[in-house]
Amino acid sequence: MIVGQTAKEISEELGISQSRISVLLDDALFQSTLEELQARVESEFITTRASAMQVLEATAPMAAMACHEVVTSGTLDGQPVSAPLRLKSAWDVLDRTGNKAAERRLVGTVDLGDLIADAYQKKHGKAYEKAHAERDDTESAFPRSPAQSSPALAPVPAQTESQDD
Repeated sequence: MIVGQTAKEISEELGISQSRISVLLDDALFQSTLEELQARVESEFITTRASAMQVLEATAPMAAMACHEVVTSGTLDGQPVSAPLRLKSAWDVLDRTGNKAAERRLVGTVDLGDLIADAYQKKHGKAYEKAHAERDDTESAFPRSPAQSSPALAPVPAQTESQDD
């Protein structure tokens, strides 16, 4: 229970019934003993974690120097280091010192008419080109007035599906 086992797992491990486990869980003495054990486990965990953090903090300067050597000279203790490891070390150093990769933002304008026309052309291919050629012929025969100067989209040709027999 302290380490997250279920009553069923404990009963199987100890060879006793689940009903006996239920009786024990309801017992005040068992509950207080279980709480004491839980507190002891948590205390030992905190102590162990604190010790591990002290070791890591004491090792950090040596790790930083090793990264420095790998990145600057391409060696570690006189032995050559591969380019991928050097690059990873460099990125790790930058990341841990708060230097994140630069964000790239593309700023610009887009003509929605051009996007629609391009998508239409990709979808309809030759039918699009034919419709534009017909429109261009019509426009040369009947020039637009200044009020009609905005370009119009070509009419959508009916799509037919060919069926192979």
